[in-house]
Amino acid sequence: MTKVIRSSQELYKLKDFAKWARKAGVADAMLLDALAEMERGLLGDRLGSHVYKKRLAVHGRGKRGGGRVIVLYRAGDVALFLHGYMKNESDELSENEVQQVRVFAQQFLKISAEDRARLCAEGKLVPVEG
Repeated sequence: MTKVIRSSQELYKLKDFAKWARKAGVADAMLLDALAEMERGLLGDRLGSHVYKKRLAVHGRGKRGGGRVIVLYRAGDVALFLHGYMKNESDELSENEVQQVRVFAQQFLKISAEDRARLCAEGKLVPVEG
């Protein structure tokens, strides 16, 4: 069941993440459920710079064997799904990849809401619907 996320929070996914989610059968409602858990303090694994690795229940697999998502999350402000993978399809992120995600997150948090809207219009960001 989808929980209500704060209406002031901007919810996005990167274009490549949206493509992965479609192929993996991960609906926006599932992403909203994950964000609702985060709002309740169930943040997942902290990677730094407001970036978290969160388990995601996928149909027929549950959370333990399901998907993993890397999400930029700053409560009451913005959530951006960056990367997703199935547990059995990919290894953990390398330290170099984690560092790159942190740098990206720091830069993303500096841009304005107008710039985020422009990125949506360009198709680089996709709003999470719900």
